[in-house]
Amino acid sequence: MDSCNANGKTIPAGDRHSGTRRFQRAGRLRWHLALLALLPLLLFACDLIPPTRLVQVEVTRLVTPVAAQDSAELTRPAVVTATPESGSGPNATNVADLNPPGVDPPASNGATESNIYTEIVDTGPLTLDPVLARDQASMTIVRNVMETLVYPHPYDPGGYAALLATGWRISNNGRTYTFSVRRGVRFSDGSMLTSADVAYSLQRFLLASPSGGPQHLLLEPVLGPDATDIVAGIDDGAYVGDRAALLANTTASTLLTVCQQLQSAIVPNDGAGTLTIHLAQPWGPFLGLMSQTWTSVLDREWAVRRGAWDGSCETWQNWYALSNGESALATAILGTGPYILDYWAPGAEYVLVANDDYWRLDSAMWEGGPSGMPDLRAVRVQQISDANMRWELLERGEVATAMLSTAGVLLAERQAGASCDWQSRECQPTASPNAPLRRISNIPLWGRQALFFNFAIPTGENDFLGSGQLDGDGIPPEFFHDEHVRKAFAYCLDDGAFVDAGLDGSGILPQGLVPPFIRRITAEPSDYPFDLQRCGVELSLAWDGALPGAGFRLQLPFESGDLAQQAVAVLLQNSLRAVNPAYRVEIVGLPRPLYQQALNERRPPLALLQWTPALPDAYYWVAPAFSGEIAAYHRLPPELDAPAQNLLAQDRAGSDPAARDTIYNELSRFRYDAVPFILLPHAAATVYQQRWVDNWLFNAADPLPYYYAYSREGD
Repeated sequence: MDSCNANGKTIPAGDRHSGTRRFQRAGRLRWHLALLALLPLLLFACDLIPPTRLVQVEVTRLVTPVAAQDSAELTRPAVVTATPESGSGPNATNVADLNPPGVDPPASNGATESNIYTEIVDTGPLTLDPVLARDQASMTIVRNVMETLVYPHPYDPGGYAALLATGWRISNNGRTYTFSVRRGVRFSDGSMLTSADVAYSLQRFLLASPSGGPQHLLLEPVLGPDATDIVAGIDDGAYVGDRAALLANTTASTLLTVCQQLQSAIVPNDGAGTLTIHLAQPWGPFLGLMSQTWTSVLDREWAVRRGAWDGSCETWQNWYALSNGESALATAILGTGPYILDYWAPGAEYVLVANDDYWRLDSAMWEGGPSGMPDLRAVRVQQISDANMRWELLERGEVATAMLSTAGVLLAERQAGASCDWQSRECQPTASPNAPLRRISNIPLWGRQALFFNFAIPTGENDFLGSGQLDGDGIPPEFFHDEHVRKAFAYCLDDGAFVDAGLDGSGILPQGLVPPFIRRITAEPSDYPFDLQRCGVELSLAWDGALPGAGFRLQLPFESGDLAQQAVAVLLQNSLRAVNPAYRVEIVGLPRPLYQQALNERRPPLALLQWTPALPDAYYWVAPAFSGEIAAYHRLPPELDAPAQNLLAQDRAGSDPAARDTIYNELSRFRYDAVPFILLPHAAATVYQQRWVDNWLFNAADPLPYYYAYSREGD
């Protein structure tokens, strides 16, 4: 049965799928563009990133050690094996056929051809330790095997569904969160979940502080704004990231105090079934932190038996600055989630099987969401570097979905019989309604980009300024201090043309300061429409009316080969010239090193910059535009910077959703009136999957596959 009825509308899940499992349909995502595949590597920095539609980063694969594993510790242990021979293809009709040569087959758990889900990716997981999992593939395993206290709600932007927490209370001052830990939950080895397990997992995460990890995001609210690392307060941070130096130069009492301070902030109460977290400061985005995979809950006793931190404040420093190669949990995983990892062949594939002892019975995760045992009895994820092979497997119908190259997308488009929107979940038949694939379009990638004005362009050997005067042959350093100039540039930038030229036609027009799929902000002003007449009017009002007669000239550099940057430059050049030939924008293509140098010196008058939000909370989608390296580039004057920082500080310290919405309305109005930057369209992805995939989920606030919400036709 297809997802579209005769009228091209999505058939309600309840009309197609009977029994205790009922789903709301949402867009299923496998990222086909490089930016989101690299999301976990970029999550935790808001550094100034030069142009870019997609960030191309070479990822060095870590080789995890193959550790011996006590099979008695897991109901079904994760078997880390050598790479299987290439002859083991994806045509298996029973999960027992999926094992690589020399490995005992995983338990079938009732898996048959009709309820096995296979997908193909181009890169595989690097670790199973939630503290270290920062690549998408590793985080996907963690999300499906382990669980967090809360989960980003897929249909309530800005909200969170209870997972291992049944609820939570926030103190009046916003500094104490008390979570009620769900009772009766067991790990897949049969051991019972306790509040102490949750506390241990969070404490281990913060004390481990691996290099480049996200720990600072949680340390800041828990220990204070200066806690960028668990040892940042020792000798002015002299030992950050250096375990040997920490052990050699720090007294035992100092180390003990660090751990005890953390344990006094994260307090379990097994008798009451609660976990209380005392914050050093109110933190509005705190629930977003508790929803991330790195806060997934470990069985403390199991972890200690394997060689992880023993939970003692006398020993934590021995696990500080933890690396994947020395993690006792890099090749083993145990959780309370709907799936169990049966085996993992690094560089080749892994298989998840349904957890038949999963704690969730008839209670749905959200209204109309999944409940009970997983419909998919097994999930097989294969890693294949050959793009042609990935497409061939999808074309033959042997896999549910595959990560496709640009050429593969063109081929898949010819085989798409239905076109679905990820957000509305409405489908329409294509010109080939009997074709086997389903296209899911306009899935926003996890990131933002904007055109930033330079409010203090440096003079002195800066050709980008021209003469540096308002004499028709240049612009003054304070050119963009005039809000009419900024509004004019906003009106002169054609968003639709940018999507076509800079994003290959796959993009979503700006929908306000906070994307509606992250948080619905009422009455948020729309963005400036493309309007050359209004662009001209604004320029005629700027600089006391001097521009129409005098004109201006500036140079706009871009990194050679970057389509998005080049598109912005060309569109502004053409629009401003159409308004008045005296408005001259000269485009200068630079090799990456020269462009990066110019950007670091803050010399370009404008720059297309992007940031990757760290969390689904709206704060992390907005704040980077006013802070860090981006703020250092565009140098907002005090009269613009102060109100923005004040509103962001209020939001950060607020915990009431209604009050935070009010703040975002004010911040959105400020952004619209002052135009400190021009928001650009979101890059978007298109996904192709077999139409026999019945239920599918795309959660815009958590772009990781969550297989519990999936099913195949007939299961």
